Amino acid sequence: MKTPIRIIAVTVALVFCLNMVIAIRNSAQKTKKVDLLRSEVADLRQYQEELKKELAYRKTSVFIEKEIQRVSFDHLGLAEELKIKRESGKLVTPPDTYKRWLNLFGF
Repeated sequence: MKTPIRIIAVTVALVFCLNMVIAIRNSAQKTKKVDLLRSEVADLRQYQEELKKELAYRKTSVFIEKEIQRVSFDHLGLAEELKIKRESGKLVTPPDTYKRWLNLFGF
């Protein structure tokens, strides 16, 4: 009579231990997944910061390029204005000074 009770008790204990082992293994797998996800999130945040810096740089460089173009067009306008004044006789400058001004403005 004691033998079937012992068999049942040992079986219940083995099933309980097996369930605990399975639970621990599942928990470890979930922990690995969580750690993996955390590292991926950290990588994505770092990438996001790099993209923000790149965007700020591009915005700045685009702004600088637009300013350079604007200033270049202003110089073009001044050079044309000087040329018109020189041809009309309103501007009296020595020819070498005029050439230096044109060279200064990129002509």
